Amino acid sequence: MQTRHIRSNLLANLFGQGWSALMALVFVPFYLHFIGASGFGLIGFFITLSALLVIMDGGLGATVTREAVAYPASTGADRQNLADMLRTVEVLFLLIAVVVGVGLVLLAPTLADSWLHVPKEKYADISRGLILAGIAIALQFPLAFYIGCWIGLQRQVSLNIINSVSTTCRGVGAILLLWLYSPTVTVFFAWQCVASALTLVCFHVTVWKSLDSPKARFRLQSIHSTGRFTVSVGLINVLGLILTQLDKVILSRLLPLESFGYYMIAWSAGTLTLRATGPVFNTYYPRIAQLADGHGSKSDLQETYLQAASLLSVAVVPTTLVLAFFGHALLLAWTGNQIAASSASVPLTLISIGTMCNAFMHLPYALQLAHKKTRLTLIQNLIAAALFPILTITLTRQYGLQGAAWPWMLLNLGYMLFSAPLAYGKLLDPARRPWYLKCVLAPITLASVVVVPLFACSIRLNATIEQVFLAAIAFAVSVAACIWNAGWKQVSSLWLKDD
Repeated sequence: MQTRHIRSNLLANLFGQGWSALMALVFVPFYLHFIGASGFGLIGFFITLSALLVIMDGGLGATVTREAVAYPASTGADRQNLADMLRTVEVLFLLIAVVVGVGLVLLAPTLADSWLHVPKEKYADISRGLILAGIAIALQFPLAFYIGCWIGLQRQVSLNIINSVSTTCRGVGAILLLWLYSPTVTVFFAWQCVASALTLVCFHVTVWKSLDSPKARFRLQSIHSTGRFTVSVGLINVLGLILTQLDKVILSRLLPLESFGYYMIAWSAGTLTLRATGPVFNTYYPRIAQLADGHGSKSDLQETYLQAASLLSVAVVPTTLVLAFFGHALLLAWTGNQIAASSASVPLTLISIGTMCNAFMHLPYALQLAHKKTRLTLIQNLIAAALFPILTITLTRQYGLQGAAWPWMLLNLGYMLFSAPLAYGKLLDPARRPWYLKCVLAPITLASVVVVPLFACSIRLNATIEQVFLAAIAFAVSVAACIWNAGWKQVSSLWLKDD
């Protein structure tokens, strides 16, 4: 039964994230065509602000997920307390969203005047776009609460259906309006506001219907028992989001808006593997949390954990190496823009490798969250937060766009080498060696044996379509190699066998 549950959630997450990734790939060339690199740079700034302002949830989102794991099995007073806690957190999210929206609207003129390198001829359009972007961000902010509920409840099929429909409507609607009405960022962000409002209403109705709760009340006392965990995770989120988004905040100031747009193209492609990481994390984290709470043996925890890590390597490693080596050809085929491909190819290589290391660290972090042991992640992020901005500013000023992505790769490689061993030593030491050997080193080695020779052949070809064809072959064969490493039976059991 548990295998069936994991299977349905994993399939739903893979479909949802795969669809979102496909939509992102399809939409970007249209955005570049209608609003140019500077307009896409503003969209990148909007995405960065959206992600960065998640820190204002103060750890409440992760708390919702962790507590919602216990909701289905709760009864009586315990269920009422959990329902009250969820209602209280929802109200807090909505209040924070109002503060965020008002603050961003008031800051919009300052951002246009003093922060972004806005071309004079586009100043009016971009200024209006920034105001609408602030409203859209505020409407998107509470979605983290509802997503956290669904992940904890393991109702991820519903989550991904609504997310997929929302993502499609956001992109298709924006492209139609840019094409048929006006190719401006004002129109783009106006539609984002409408789509975000509709998504928020849909999430609210469906989540509370799925909770089927008693009448939930706003009571601040209901979140008192989770205070320490919430604060700890909140600090980790603040530092983690600073580390994933601060480079883009700095680069939006240091680079021309057009160059920043090229960096965001590289970032969009290079972080595709995180869309594969999310499904594995969201599927296995509730189960890992249950096992950490004592609903199973230590060996069950290790087996589940290494199964998740093996699947993660299949999802992450082949894509990363193909992007890292075939980046220029893939960017050119994707955007149809030679300047964009040439400018973004080196950042893409570095970002994709750094993202692979970041993806590998998601499961050690899940292990820490499951045990409510967050001190190690907090310390590592404090150290990284002190070094990351210095590296970003120094390397960008020295090497421009081509040096901007180095800090991201170095940061995540450091996590792999220094933080992961400490996490295993404290929580699941028997899993450390097999994780490094079978789930990290082996898939990277196998995929490299496939990708590198094919890349060497591709550089002798002039036609982009031929290079992309070789990249597709490299991807398919390296996926097969990684599945073989993970174990055909282990992977197929998720689709073919019930417990």
